[in-house]
Amino acid sequence: MSKKRNNLLLVVSGPSGSGKNTLISCILDNRDNVSHSVSATTRAPRGDEKNGVAYYFMTFDEFERTVEEGGFYEHDVYRENRYGTLKADVIKRVAAGDNVVLDLTVPGAVNLKKEFGERAKTVFIIPPSMKILKERLIARGTDPMDVIERRMRFALESEIDRYREFDYVIYNDVLEDAKKAILLIYDSLTTGDKNVKKAAEKLKTVNSAEFAEKIVDRFKKEADMI
Repeated sequence: MSKKRNNLLLVVSGPSGSGKNTLISCILDNRDNVSHSVSATTRAPRGDEKNGVAYYFMTFDEFERTVEEGGFYEHDVYRENRYGTLKADVIKRVAAGDNVVLDLTVPGAVNLKKEFGERAKTVFIIPPSMKILKERLIARGTDPMDVIERRMRFALESEIDRYREFDYVIYNDVLEDAKKAILLIYDSLTTGDKNVKKAAEKLKTVNSAEFAEKIVDRFKKEADMI
């Protein structure tokens, strides 16, 4: 009898606008036995959004109490509402036997990795350039320019050069190639196929300070020009 494989926790991180949600949707649309963690928020439901499906809707007091109890892997404020990734939701999905895909910030990914160890694998999505990152954020039409500029500064100063802390890196330049890459990583971690695993190894980060420095320098130069 073959040994039962543990279900997977796949954490996808990267700057806002790097394409995380698109790549996560690619996994959810093309693979079985996988679910996406549901975040908590203090904002009111919109339209036909259902509690526990779109979000876990909380009052500010409930959210703050959960923060104090250490119930989030990460939490943040956006447009005066609070958002967080609940530990209880992830643990529930793991217990149900699902493979779980999460969209987390870098600190959130680190916190989850500490708790689950090698059972959790992390993927960092790098945008092709600062110019394209800005174009993607503007195209969303959800944020004023000052918020976009703040997001870009944060990406440059606190996110992009941390890619070496992740198990895999995807450069989201050509979307179809990035989709193939995320599915390849997922399959390599869930199927046990040696050939697939060998191909996915090529997407692992190159632990080179010199290489990291070149990437960050390029983004900084681009940021000064746009």
